[in-house]
Amino acid sequence: METEHHILEMDGLHWHVVTSGPKEAWPVLLLHCWSGNWKLWEPTMQRLDGKFRFIALEHLGFGQSDKPRGNHYGILEQAKHTKALMEKLGYQRFHLMGHSMGGQIALTLSATYPESVSRLMVVDPAVDGKHLHPASYMLAPFMAATRRGIEFPWHWAEAMIKALPWLGLQFFRVYFPNPFKQREAALYWAGQINADGQLNSCAWAHHAISVWDVTPLLKNITAPTLAIWGIKDWCVQLTQCDLLEREIANCRSVHIAEVGHFPMIEAFDTYLAAAENFLQE
Repeated sequence: METEHHILEMDGLHWHVVTSGPKEAWPVLLLHCWSGNWKLWEPTMQRLDGKFRFIALEHLGFGQSDKPRGNHYGILEQAKHTKALMEKLGYQRFHLMGHSMGGQIALTLSATYPESVSRLMVVDPAVDGKHLHPASYMLAPFMAATRRGIEFPWHWAEAMIKALPWLGLQFFRVYFPNPFKQREAALYWAGQINADGQLNSCAWAHHAISVWDVTPLLKNITAPTLAIWGIKDWCVQLTQCDLLEREIANCRSVHIAEVGHFPMIEAFDTYLAAAENFLQE
């Protein structure tokens, strides 16, 4: 798979975007999760190489995009930025895929600009951030302290995870029902919270997710929608999928057993088959 890396400037800030696939193919915009980066989508891009034009955006505050400190990471603002960046790349209409926070942004974008999204696929998205699984709030005290400029609690927690990974992995049952089976992935995503200098932006984005409820906007989504959900997700409960099916006119879902918050890691072939079939309909 050949990739091209772009730095797009807007309002004095810079976003990192990775593209692959034939330029004449239908565009598919990929939005990664909280603390993530474009690499989340790399296996998908590789397996579907040649079938679509993929645009993997790194949200403001993550990966190689700029990381302004403070409250710059509201979900609606991220959706508006994303739409404007796609216009800069010359795309007025596109398929859209988002995971977790990226799914929350994707839902918001699809509801705010319904004419721009031809097909929408979300994977374990936060719909109503005010009612996530209780286990998902374990990180909240660390993130709240970081927003106040007190970063050492998270650095201590990170040091413990590195020194005692068998203990640290227990905290990541919120994402992976069997973190020891997914040890490499769980430790990688734990490390991403402070990777690339993004601890402060992670803290503010964590807050943005928790206060945003896209439910009232869902009725505005007109694109055919697929929701993929890990049944054992302790971050975003399956009840949030019910909101999508109830409020979006043309929505269906795929539930994957024994899988948590990362179906594209825990059950890649099942996830990919559902995604490919949906995108090609």
